[in-house]
Amino acid sequence: MAKNADIAEIKLFGKMNTEGQHLRGMLLLLSYAACSEAQEKMDSALQLAVAMEFLQTSILIQDDIIDKSDMRRGRASLHKALFRDKNASFSKSERDANTAAALIGGMGIAYATKLIHEICENEEASGREIVKEYCTMLVNTLHGEAMDILVPVYNGDESDKFDDKVRRELALEIAIRKTAVYSFETPIVMGILLAGKRSEEILWARRLGCHLGRIYQLSNDRKAVEGLQTKDDVCTDVAPYRLSYANAIALGTEKEESEKFQGILLKENKTQRDKKWIQEHYPYDKVYTQLDEKQKESCGWALKELNSGDCCFSPEGVAVLKQFLKKFEGMESFENG
Repeated sequence: MAKNADIAEIKLFGKMNTEGQHLRGMLLLLSYAACSEAQEKMDSALQLAVAMEFLQTSILIQDDIIDKSDMRRGRASLHKALFRDKNASFSKSERDANTAAALIGGMGIAYATKLIHEICENEEASGREIVKEYCTMLVNTLHGEAMDILVPVYNGDESDKFDDKVRRELALEIAIRKTAVYSFETPIVMGILLAGKRSEEILWARRLGCHLGRIYQLSNDRKAVEGLQTKDDVCTDVAPYRLSYANAIALGTEKEESEKFQGILLKENKTQRDKKWIQEHYPYDKVYTQLDEKQKESCGWALKELNSGDCCFSPEGVAVLKQFLKKFEGMESFENG
């Protein structure tokens, strides 16, 4: 990568990688430190954390192309930046810029995978398990991305076989694959594996990661619902084509409200799926209330895991993790947990 530092596209990628919350890398470091007294493998943990953040930036590039998002972390998303940057190699058309960004994102995923493999070569048994965990996560994440695009929220005819319960279960499965496994479960498990923990402790980490991922995704949906009333654009988490948990709830409200929302989904003229149209029909109160209840329930389960006898983190590690998680919206329940 360093040899290509003069290429405009790589420079833009580097800018993206220096910003953000660094959630996945921090969780990996925290889980390793909370399980390892000697911490003799901290250098490996740091390198794994960097690789996970490199992967995150690469996946966000792909996400922005799929969602047609113009902004990322307060600046133009990579495909938009390439299109606007006249010094970039691929700024002749929007299609070329999208293609270049997709290739850079794919290259980043491959590079992160190479880094993980190289780091783990010296870690013997735990290294093999970490690589396996990482590869399984990557498959789950890409599967979740595909489901997010291909599973319709509502068809409006006999082909729409989803009842409300199934629709919500599918929305949660997408959230677990895309968010819980990738952002929480895998970083925590990788840190624990590096510390040499056993299978029972890995199972505990998976349960914790699943609950934390649900909280995080439900919080995003809740913010998106709030944004419908205050922002000029419609967040992709509640866009009419998206099988998010918020939209699954909206389709499960009382018949009259549900039919109004179905009208958004079936509107032939897609230009009418704008902010004003959605604001007039989205069942805000009921969706927001149910998201809040589900989020609090998941917070309760996560706290139960952290306070249980199965927890393999040191007391100090649990305290640091709670403090870290409180920084993220929707995780305020960790304040007194």
